[in-house]
Amino acid sequence: MNYFTWTKGKNRQIGKYFNTSEFECKCTYTDCIDQKISEELITQLDAVRDALKDYLIITSGFMRLS
Repeated sequence: MNYFTWTKGKNRQIGKYFNTSEFECKCTYTDCIDQKISEELITQLDAVRDALKDYLIITSGFMRLS
């Protein structure tokens, strides 16, 4: 599986409509600086947005694995 990876706080565009800040962990832990999300998920979300012809608001996209 391929992933988009980034450092927490370094916003960049991923996919057609989304950017990393929408999926980034919002916690204050110092050990979750490295972020990643599946490229396949972003491709699927882009397709849903194209089909809806409207915005999708991402409210959560990060799961902390301890």
